[in-house]
This record gives sequence, C-alpha cells and structure tokens, in this order.
Amino acid sequence: MPADGCGWFAIQTGFTDDEIAAYNQLHLIPFNRAFGQHCELLPDPLTKGEFMEQCRAIREFPPHHYESIDDQMLRQLAEHDAVAALVLGQRTVKDHERARYYITAAALCQARPAR
Repeated sequence: MPADGCGWFAIQTGFTDDEIAAYNQLHLIPFNRAFGQHCELLPDPLTKGEFMEQCRAIREFPPHHYESIDDQMLRQLAEHDAVAALVLGQRTVKDHERARYYITAAALCQARPAR
C-alpha cells in the first residue's frame, strides 16, 4: 500500500486509482468512492411493531450540487448542460423520458471540448 494511504480506497472499493482516472475521463460526474455505510433501524411502514434496516453509503465527496436542484430548474439547465440532463435522466421513472435526457446529455458532451 502506498505510504500516503491512497491504496486503502482501492482495497475498499475494488478499483485502482488508474481505473478511477479512466472512468473519470469517460463520465460526466466523477467517480465518488464509497468507503463505508451508515445504517439505522426504522419502523417498518408495512408491518406494525417491526423494524427494517435502512443503509446509505458514506462517500468520499458530497453529491453533485445539481442533486439538490428541483426538476423544473434542471429542465431549464438541461437544454445546455450535460450534467443537468444526466441528473434528470437518473431521476426520471419513465423509460422514454430517461432515454431522452441521456441522449441529450450525450449530444451535449459531443459538443464539449475534449478534456
């Protein structure tokens, strides 16, 4: 493991720094490593008196700031912003709408200068 501790993430996530760098070259939103999870017991809404475990990943970085923007604003941004179109696609339930946002994101990426 490198002296700076960077290899620890590779052990936890199964991905090397080189693999993550390659991923980041191809994707709009950079890889956000999960290095743990936080779990809590919550009352089960379907079964009175029962509990269910709910877990969420603890990530290296906070979510992209577009995750906190409402859909109406994202739709406006998505006309010219590939990341906004991608986030909308991830939120959308209907397959045909999801495909439209993903295609828009891909088209906007093609118009961007290479990194």
